[in-house]
Amino acid sequence: PPCPPCPPHLPCSPYPPCQPYPPCPIRPKFKPAYAQLVKTATQSFTAPVDGVVTFNEQSKTDNIIVSNGAITFLTPGTYKLEYNLNVQAGAASTGNVSIYLRSLGTPINGTQVTFPLTNTAVEVISGGAVITVFQNQILDCFVDFDAAATGSLDVLGGSLFAVRIA
Repeated sequence: PPCPPCPPHLPCSPYPPCQPYPPCPIRPKFKPAYAQLVKTATQSFTAPVDGVVTFNEQSKTDNIIVSNGAITFLTPGTYKLEYNLNVQAGAASTGNVSIYLRSLGTPINGTQVTFPLTNTAVEVISGGAVITVFQNQILDCFVDFDAAATGSLDVLGGSLFAVRIA
C-alpha cells in the first residue's frame, strides 16, 4: 500500500518504506491572569510612617490573590502593571513622598512617582511597569515619606490593574 500523506512541511517519499516522523510538539496552554483592583475608601498616612495601599477586589482571575494590600501572583509570567491614585496632602505638610510598586519590599524600577507634600490640591498619581514575576511572588503599592517629611497624605481612591501578557 502507498504511504500515508506527509505533512506539507516535511519531505516524504510516496513509496514504502515510509519515513517515521516524531509527533508534533505540544505547546503549553497560556493561562490568563489579570486583576482589576479599586480603592473606594480613604486611607490616611502620617509622616514619617510609611505604608501599603490596600485595594478592594473588583475583578480578577483565581490565580491572583489579594489580601491586606499584598497581591500574590500564583502564575509566573510577564505582567503589565498600572496604578492610578487620587491623593491629597494634609494642610501644613512639608517634604516629599513617593508612591511605587514593590516586590518583596524592594521598589520596582520605573514605577516610582515622587511629589511634594506642599500642594493640598487633589492630584492623580500614576505609575506602572512591565515585569516578570515568579510563582507566588508578592507585590504591593507603597507610600514612602522622605526623611524630612511632616504632615499627612490621604489616598482618596484609585485603581491597580495587572494583566499577564506572556
